[in-house]
Amino acid sequence: MTAQVSSLAKTGPIHRHAEMVMGVISSPQTSVHLVTLLEEMPVQETIDGLYELQRVNLPAGAVFVNMTRNPILDQKQSAKVRKGTLAIKKISEAAIQAGIRQSADVLAAGLLQEANDHVLRADLEARERTRIDKLNIPTITLPYLTRGIDLGSLYALAEVMYDEGVR
Repeated sequence: MTAQVSSLAKTGPIHRHAEMVMGVISSPQTSVHLVTLLEEMPVQETIDGLYELQRVNLPAGAVFVNMTRNPILDQKQSAKVRKGTLAIKKISEAAIQAGIRQSADVLAAGLLQEANDHVLRADLEARERTRIDKLNIPTITLPYLTRGIDLGSLYALAEVMYDEGVR
């Protein structure tokens, strides 16, 4: 776009500004970083964006994978949830042993649904992470912040980025 503006405005301040912007964009010190979430559409947009950067000869820096979460269930537990073999009766009994006697069956059913939702989400994120990893571009993984953003969390994210090589 800036190159087109520069070619339209042959002289003057608009031309000089367009040339200056192109100088910054095409500088070897410049690279374009992309940010994504581990969801289908954002990952596809990131892949498309990288191809577009290559097409216009702009260097890609890194992909920042934002709001990542670690799975709560281990592989064995996740497999049971996927197969539907995680026994609701055992969950209900565990709730009763923990002192939750009223509505233990209702609680167990809700927990089982939450486990299913969690496994589906973890599987989706794993698939999308594989797609990002296949791009062969540096990735910076940032955690999901359960309490939102404040000054302390900004410093925590900065530390993660520093640990992953951002300078």
